[in-house]
Amino acid sequence: MFLETNGFANWLFLIFFVVFMALSFVIAFIVSNRKFEVEYMGHKIKVSAKPLKMLLYIDDKLIDSCSSVFTLHEILKGSIGEKQIRAHIKSGAFSYKCEIFVAGEMIFKK
Repeated sequence: MFLETNGFANWLFLIFFVVFMALSFVIAFIVSNRKFEVEYMGHKIKVSAKPLKMLLYIDDKLIDSCSSVFTLHEILKGSIGEKQIRAHIKSGAFSYKCEIFVAGEMIFKK
């Protein structure tokens, strides 16, 4: 077995590896909680991107959501009157990019 051949060094490596992986997951969850906000014609549009859930709010009212693990690209939809709202969220290892469109015109990109 791997841990029996070189005792202490192998246990030390295993401990450091487990600690590194645990810290990586904690950092990923802390860093990846992002909020994007933009105002459009007196309405506040907000996108909240978390590791397991994406949320679209218009005027602080939840309009659309998506629960998914390991989503690379998600589109949330809503409307203000007759104008359609689309929020495109792209996720990376530790970050999110967000583009918000109103009636096909991009009004926000970050």
